[in-house]
Amino acid sequence: MAAIGKIREHGGFLTVIIGIALASFVIGPKALDLIFKTGPEFDRTAIAIVNGEKVDIDYFNQKVEEQVDNYKQQQNKANLTSEERYTITMQVWDILKKETLLHQQELELGLVRKDENNYVGISRAEYTDMIVGKNPHSLIVQNFTDQQTGQFNPQYVKQFLTNVQQGLNSENPKDREQALTSDKQWKNLAAYIKEDRLTQKYNNLIKKAYYVPTALAEQEYKDRNTTVKVQYTAVRYNTIKDEDAVPTDANYQEYYEEHKNEFEQKEETRKIDYVVWNVQPSQKDIQNLQDEINDIKNEFTSIDDENVPVYVNGFRDSKYDSTWRKKGDLSAFIDSAAFASEIGSVLGPWTEDNAYHIARI
Repeated sequence: MAAIGKIREHGGFLTVIIGIALASFVIGPKALDLIFKTGPEFDRTAIAIVNGEKVDIDYFNQKVEEQVDNYKQQQNKANLTSEERYTITMQVWDILKKETLLHQQELELGLVRKDENNYVGISRAEYTDMIVGKNPHSLIVQNFTDQQTGQFNPQYVKQFLTNVQQGLNSENPKDREQALTSDKQWKNLAAYIKEDRLTQKYNNLIKKAYYVPTALAEQEYKDRNTTVKVQYTAVRYNTIKDEDAVPTDANYQEYYEEHKNEFEQKEETRKIDYVVWNVQPSQKDIQNLQDEINDIKNEFTSIDDENVPVYVNGFRDSKYDSTWRKKGDLSAFIDSAAFASEIGSVLGPWTEDNAYHIARI
């Protein structure tokens, strides 16, 4: 991580380089809005727009931190590397993207309703049945099974929830801390089983929507189960000496006459039409781009150290690189300035190899 504590710990000097790769021409402002997530049409409270629906950046960060905490507990680690945090961030993004698309389909089918910004699809009665009823969720059964009888005991669930509530109201700090941890775990479990039930309903609807005609089913069965036995004899080419089989021009002509119609082309396929446009940026394009770069620099300057890896990965072509650099390794544009600047300084932007670059020490 690009935090000052980590810099001191490793005893080195770190320069983060953001390369914003651009082609030899400047694309239009509309495309720049999509790439740099800026401009008047972009909502800065959203991390993304999924099929027209905003994914709130605060909600996204909350989910990331929840997964980070879970990972720390599972791995018994106090801190994560930038690579681990980046992997978790990408996993959360994939989950939220799939959930958003799935919720949109469920809403259209009537499986859920939208309450303000939340999707509601599981009633209180159904939720109760999943945790203490006759049809408990598999994870509830797994976590609240009587070790002696091997059977699910709903009283364990009720007792657990009662203990959590009592702990939250306790005057003992240690009991409250333990209760807060248990309450957080329960809320995560409850959210998962609700989401899982909705997914099951949606998948069951999809399954019931498909119909395979009898003829196709019979054909598929035959394709999968029909077997035949084949016996064949092969004669290797080397059984006949080359000098005993010398083709003549007559042989070539005979073969040609027999096979010449196999590759007949009804239409010519070598005709090619093409047009070339030389795209050159206007002065306005260049100015717009420079304004966008300056906005990025301002954001890059103000973000916290621990958020630098995620921010860098959002813009550059390759992933954040935490490798230590010595003098002479960096670009000639900033090599001297980088080692003479204080930690936290931001250099640039400068242009090199048809790309804009910004560096943070």
